[in-house]
Amino acid sequence: MSSDYGFQQLVLLNSAGYERAELPLDESVSLIAPNNTGKTSLINALQYLLIIDKRHLDFGAHDKDKARRFYFPSNSSYILLEVTLPESGSVVLGCVGKGFSHDYAYFAYRGPLKIEDYRLDNGKLVTQPQLLEQLAHHGRTANFYSSTEFAETVYGGAASGDRPAPSLPCSGWRTARTPTRTVRFLPGPYAWTNSVPAK
Repeated sequence: MSSDYGFQQLVLLNSAGYERAELPLDESVSLIAPNNTGKTSLINALQYLLIIDKRHLDFGAHDKDKARRFYFPSNSSYILLEVTLPESGSVVLGCVGKGFSHDYAYFAYRGPLKIEDYRLDNGKLVTQPQLLEQLAHHGRTANFYSSTEFAETVYGGAASGDRPAPSLPCSGWRTARTPTRTVRFLPGPYAWTNSVPAK
């Protein structure tokens, strides 16, 4: 990874129609594919981790409840973001589906993002109730957060106990209302290309 600090990768597991999607964010990124292949869905997933106030989530023509069902169809649906910070190194910020309600829970831990940490021995994704135990099995001390605690974690605020409290320089993200604005606020040289390849 070439960037010393900042976003490193975005990963979706069993979310937004993807079984597994990985988007490196440590260098310039261009997403080029035909329409209706999931480019916007991938970028929109960042809203769940960066726009904590659910009133400000914006999925265009899709309402928020429909979007939540799309991104969190089960309690083994994940949106994960690895960030490298100057003081604490790698930190993983995540959302995991909570089941039938299609709601989601925030969690975070220090350390690199390793997709295999989310897979059980039988190859299936770990469900939300077993997540903390599974991550501990892989040496990760993760915690679940309320939306208020997660906002303090992401935007800087009080740390409690042994929870990671990364201080990301992203105060402007709190008011970002659309995916385009969210992408524009990403640190580093990111490009989002939404085009159809020439025939």
